[in-house]
Amino acid sequence: METKYCATCQRTFPATAAYFHHHIGRRDGWHDECRTCRSNKRKAATEKQRQADERTTIRRLAKLIREGHEVPEPEVIITVAYRHFGGAAGVARAMKGVFDDAKSPRMAKAGILTAICRLELAADEVRRRQSEEHQRQLNGMSREELDVHVARLEKLWVEAMKAEMYGVEGG
Repeated sequence: METKYCATCQRTFPATAAYFHHHIGRRDGWHDECRTCRSNKRKAATEKQRQADERTTIRRLAKLIREGHEVPEPEVIITVAYRHFGGAAGVARAMKGVFDDAKSPRMAKAGILTAICRLELAADEVRRRQSEEHQRQLNGMSREELDVHVARLEKLWVEAMKAEMYGVEGG
């Protein structure tokens, strides 16, 4: 059986599809790296690109907010950021990562802090408006409608607590 040397891990494997990807442009028909090494390189490159994209997105958003441009509702931004970064801790780590980055200019750091403050103020305003609207809706409900509404909220709260505590969705 023919063997092939992996240039990355420096091990020899059988020259088969189980160990190497096909490569039409090569004389022997196989890549120079084994499947495991290629996979690891792709994963590392993908993670590096994801981190770069996160830093770029945070900087762009901070710039838009600092310049007063129209941006999505702060609540939408925060919700998407929470989901993408894995909650408040993830958002904080991402913002801190950009803030601590030695390559980040001082103005970019100031912009990030300004953006965070403006987002928080805007999110407070959105929450206040939503609270007022919710209060208007509650004031217009009958006793029976309020009971149904409270029961639905209790169910949602219990499901959220189960998901948070046990990592399960719903009942």
